Amino acid sequence: MQIELVGDYGARALLDAQIIRATATSKLQAQIAAKFVNLSTTQKDDLVLVIYSDVKEWYSQKRADSDDPIASFKFIATSLKRVFQEFRPAAHVAVRKQVQASAYLFWEGWGELSYPARITELGLRDLRLELDTTDIDRLEELQATQPLLGILVVKEPNDPAPQSLVAEVKQVEVLEELSDRTVIELSFPTSLNSRQKNKIRQLLKILS
Repeated sequence: MQIELVGDYGARALLDAQIIRATATSKLQAQIAAKFVNLSTTQKDDLVLVIYSDVKEWYSQKRADSDDPIASFKFIATSLKRVFQEFRPAAHVAVRKQVQASAYLFWEGWGELSYPARITELGLRDLRLELDTTDIDRLEELQATQPLLGILVVKEPNDPAPQSLVAEVKQVEVLEELSDRTVIELSFPTSLNSRQKNKIRQLLKILS
């Protein structure tokens, strides 16, 4: 990706960068850590100009707290360790929209059978759906093998053009004690992104 940094007085640096870490926040935003890659001499000069020259006010010019020499020493002493610290991707956090949509589930293990379900959460990479029953044929096999399911999404009653998706089972949870419901977590295979991405985006816009 490309990142453009703009100084306080309009100086600009357009840099190529690679995302190292992305973390979802509670406000449906993302915090991203990135490293600059393949910087040319011109880009390095632009970056230095934006950071060190095109600045309205330095942090040290106006501070309410005085320096802590001990804390500063600790920071310097541990800097070598941080320099060689390897960035690791953050654990996957599902960012999904709360929706209510009817769907039908298909699986080759069920033969001609299909099960009605409700999609309750939908994201670009995964979804959550619920079935109002725990009486599902070959449920244990579904949990163990985590197969691909066909999902026919009905956007409205008598929908003339339902959307068909394919998703992989990740987790099956039976809620017998509460209301005899079955909850299934699924993810969309990355190998089918080119075929399904636009469908999923369209559903995210339409469904509520």
